[in-house]
Amino acid sequence: MMRNLTAQTNGRIALFMGAKYWPKTKWYDFTKKYSDAYELTFGSGWPLSNIAFGPHQLLYNSSWSWLLPVLEKIRSLGYTVKIEIGPYTQVQILNSIGPIICTEGSVPLTVAYQAVVKFIQRTDQIEDRFTHPKNSQP
Repeated sequence: MMRNLTAQTNGRIALFMGAKYWPKTKWYDFTKKYSDAYELTFGSGWPLSNIAFGPHQLLYNSSWSWLLPVLEKIRSLGYTVKIEIGPYTQVQILNSIGPIICTEGSVPLTVAYQAVVKFIQRTDQIEDRFTHPKNSQP
């Protein structure tokens, strides 16, 4: 159950990062058959590489190499990302007024991942209010 939730959450992060989503696509890696795929573009400049990943192959929750570009994209949207690492880690995402997301914990990667997930959920809620005004709460 938790693995599927993590795969679903990582899929949402992939979409935030501009991945193409291919639902019900039959493709294989060396050991498994997948029904969904996310196509991500890696590299800058030339050549770019497009690589497809199954939902359980997305590593945003377990690799700084995957998560740091997400934090960089959030920063490029005009937000400030503060990460304080010590005996206790705190991650804040701030706009010009102040913090909008704050997560805390003892494992820095997990805390940063939680902040990203909360940010994307918040962004989705705001977008939903504009695209589906009947569903929004006053």
